[in-house]
Amino acid sequence: MPPGELYQFPQTAFIQAVRAAVAGLEAYNEDELFYRKLHELRDDRKALRAYMAGFDIQDLRKRKLILPEDMERAEREKQDIILPATSFFSPIQRRNVILYKHNRYSPAFRHCHDYFEIFFVLSGQCANTIGTGRAVLTEGHLCFIAPGVQHIIEVFDDSIVVNIMIKRSTFDEVFLEMLTTSDILSGFFMRNIYYKNNPEYIIFNIARDTDLLEQFLAMVIEQNHNDGQSSRIMDSRLSIFFSLIIRKYGNSPLVYDQIGLKEKYWNIIAYINGHFRTITLSQLALRFNLSTAFCSRIIKSITGKNFTALVRDLRMNQARAMLISTKTKIHEISFSLGYENQETFIRNFKKHFGMTPQQFRTSPGCIPGHVP
Repeated sequence: MPPGELYQFPQTAFIQAVRAAVAGLEAYNEDELFYRKLHELRDDRKALRAYMAGFDIQDLRKRKLILPEDMERAEREKQDIILPATSFFSPIQRRNVILYKHNRYSPAFRHCHDYFEIFFVLSGQCANTIGTGRAVLTEGHLCFIAPGVQHIIEVFDDSIVVNIMIKRSTFDEVFLEMLTTSDILSGFFMRNIYYKNNPEYIIFNIARDTDLLEQFLAMVIEQNHNDGQSSRIMDSRLSIFFSLIIRKYGNSPLVYDQIGLKEKYWNIIAYINGHFRTITLSQLALRFNLSTAFCSRIIKSITGKNFTALVRDLRMNQARAMLISTKTKIHEISFSLGYENQETFIRNFKKHFGMTPQQFRTSPGCIPGHVP
């Protein structure tokens, strides 16, 4: 075997998979063809009605398509269309992260959702409206949008825009490491975990960054898998993607719209997230040169929980994650989370989840991506 030939095979296989994935993104799917025809007929109401008459409306509803009547109702009532996580996150797939191509020519409607959304302009361009601002994003732009933020995405040509959706409900469990540092991206996620309807978004330009593009395309490929490991692999790939963004662009986004809270206070929450196994309130107050009473009020004002409840919830979420993703023994999980004895851990876990750790580990809920 010639030198280096062994190491060329995996690269070739990956390139082939990438080409297949990109070809799949470039091809028009059934929904896009439907939307493109609606777009062509948008100024001819008679022809539009005749075209729609050829479809079973209930079938279109099952495909979760936005129909002309939906747009008319939203415009008439001046209401946003709300897209809940249940519209995309299937209880069968049990995933925390989902990728999908934004359907070209789909109606441009103002909407919001209860999950994190990231959209990446893989090729071409798209118009993006957040609040009252409208901008055209081009190839390589990456936009992070918080839950509850009203926005509009417009793709009315052959451009390819891919959406990454992340469950807000499991973010602090799956991506806890993201909530322990003080960079801008971590702060974005942390604020939107603890605050609702936070009007934040971030835009980065990662054009022609081969490291990030490779990780992104690996996620596109993984999205097509649906085996017992795909959810975990997708979570891991997204963690690498985030880490690379932080390493290369962490504090230099093109646009960063945030609420006006003192960064020092958010650093307190980040510190708790990184040290919840052993930290005490007095140690935390000393670390930030605050009184324990004032430190306690800050935590309550940001998270809605007191210090004890916040630490307990962090411990319980990590215990749940370890029970799902590892075969670590229960007494070892207890010790790793800072409990002095296993009985206290088991008692707290049962109070939090309604069953003991052992019962949870053997239950249907102990499946990656599933929230009991």
